Amino acid sequence: MNSQPFRGCAVEMPGLQSIVVERPEMSGCYDRNSSNRHAGRGQTLRVATWNLLAPPYFRVGGGKRESAFPGRWKSRLAEQVRVVQRLDADVVLLQEFWFDEPQVFEFWRSHFSADYAFFGSQRTRSKADGVLTMVRHAWLDADTFEMRTISFDDWGDRVANVLQLGKSLPTIVNTHFTFPHGNAHDTVMRTAQARKLSEYLLTSWPGEGSGSTIVIGGDLNGDINDPACRLLHEKGFTPHTRDPFVSHVSHRGDHMGCDFVMVYSPLEAPCEERGGGILASDAEGGEGKPCRLAFEAHDLVGRIEEIGSDAWSSDHLAVTAQFRTSLTAAHSPSHHP
Repeated sequence: MNSQPFRGCAVEMPGLQSIVVERPEMSGCYDRNSSNRHAGRGQTLRVATWNLLAPPYFRVGGGKRESAFPGRWKSRLAEQVRVVQRLDADVVLLQEFWFDEPQVFEFWRSHFSADYAFFGSQRTRSKADGVLTMVRHAWLDADTFEMRTISFDDWGDRVANVLQLGKSLPTIVNTHFTFPHGNAHDTVMRTAQARKLSEYLLTSWPGEGSGSTIVIGGDLNGDINDPACRLLHEKGFTPHTRDPFVSHVSHRGDHMGCDFVMVYSPLEAPCEERGGGILASDAEGGEGKPCRLAFEAHDLVGRIEEIGSDAWSSDHLAVTAQFRTSLTAAHSPSHHP
């Protein structure tokens, strides 16, 4: 680990670049021959982000965690799958995904592998959880996609999963920043995580030179005015909203609007209103041209009042963002030979 973690840079983790995790039974997560591979990519892209609340971190009283009670976490897992099915998103970004329990991934795969590819990045130093990205087969180019796990190389053991869907297609980033516990270190470390991520994406990521549009989604553990979120915005990443919202009730009872979908589109003249997106003159899609994105709509899925009730499945609400793309019907996969 970097001895000066706040001053360093994001570090690629070669050992964590495999699809999902390096287990033989999980090597078939992406079906290149799926009959659904070319169905559904079109002129809108729907992205959802959701922190699942990993059972090892869910306090259930008496000093115990939910992971010690299979009946409880399996019931919540089943409800989480139902929620994601209802989201019907093209890209699903999950945080606090419990990698250390193989049954969890197998359950997700049994419900979604026919339609989605899975890409995961477990946190460093053997933390139990990480981030999992699900991409509808239609939005993944099997021949040209690129995926990396990067570590922020700090005491928070946080990572980001970086996935370019294919040549000329957007780059999708799934991450989970450190929680602000109120000490002197967390704010500095969180801002460093945002800086390291933006520097990596804008200067080191293989897709950077292609003019790739970048979508960041995840639990940033701070609102739009938080220094870490503000830094990303200043670097050109536009949030799905600048209005106050609540998507999380923390373990301390705080109500937070911390789950975001952000977009960066490298344009000669960014839209002033959002700081990103596509211009009308740039909306004409074409073979080989980078796919541009513009926000169309966003939503919070669920009600914050449900958190802590019998109906809840996480201490976060899912956030969805729908984008208009620069793809045209002529370039959708259904027209490919």
